[in-house]
Amino acid sequence: MTNCPTIATALNESLAGPISGLTASLSGEVITLNWAGGSVTSGQSLQATFDLNLPAAPPSAIQPTLTNTVVISWPAPSTGFNLQRNSNLNPTDWVGVTDPPTVANGRNQAIVSPPVGTEFYRLKFQ
Repeated sequence: MTNCPTIATALNESLAGPISGLTASLSGEVITLNWAGGSVTSGQSLQATFDLNLPAAPPSAIQPTLTNTVVISWPAPSTGFNLQRNSNLNPTDWVGVTDPPTVANGRNQAIVSPPVGTEFYRLKFQ
């Protein structure tokens, strides 16, 4: 699990009063909150709604070229989005594409050579 101290801090700042010992962790897409004290006892649950204000992924396009490569493009600027690749859809194996995109005609563009085997790409908000 990845520690998420900023989520716990933001939640404490948005409440009428802070929760003693509030911590948060992230596993995949699940956020887990833990705290000590207060009026909640073991076995009870808490339902929380989070508004993370994450921007929607910009629309992307994939086009083959005459040189046996593929151009992956998305609108520029798209601040905070990075192109990542993965040979499978395992959520922990994504890595950033090493060549930075160029901007042409108002779009970020990454030129990708054909992989040996299967390759998946995504835009990830960092």
